[in-house]
Amino acid sequence: MDAIAAELVQSIPRRVARAWALLCGENRLFEWCSEGFVPQISAHTYLLSLDFLGSDDKAGIAISLCPQDARDLACSMFKLPIDDLSVPDIEDACMEVCNVLADAMSDIVAPKDRLHTRLPQPLETNGYQQRCMDSALRCSLGSATGGQTSYLMVFNRLNPRFETRPAPL
Repeated sequence: MDAIAAELVQSIPRRVARAWALLCGENRLFEWCSEGFVPQISAHTYLLSLDFLGSDDKAGIAISLCPQDARDLACSMFKLPIDDLSVPDIEDACMEVCNVLADAMSDIVAPKDRLHTRLPQPLETNGYQQRCMDSALRCSLGSATGGQTSYLMVFNRLNPRFETRPAPL
């Protein structure tokens, strides 16, 4: 690994932590998981696909938020107490978190000017298991709090058959 690539890899956890702090005002430590580690996912898991411009290749960045993180982020983003949030509010917040954290992490896949970003979509347990079998889970970051862990995962290459919603123009 050359010095530029090593510096980029070292900067990703800090960039993700800064983005997290901007979203919810909480300072969190994000750390690379061991190579080959495949995280268990929660009900709050979303995948954002990245299309390589000029190619049929795809990559993807997934986020799996533990239930407490999903609720806390939604409360912070909507400035509402948990009792006033609906399930769609939490889902919307999780998708926005996926957008923001994927942006902080996408340079590990390729320069942003070589990628077209799609919209995040929910990733169910069966879909996640299929992604892990069909695609290359390249690396993952984890952040633990209160005995629960949230994960960010990079799939590079993502199976080309994986379909996502296009981002609006």
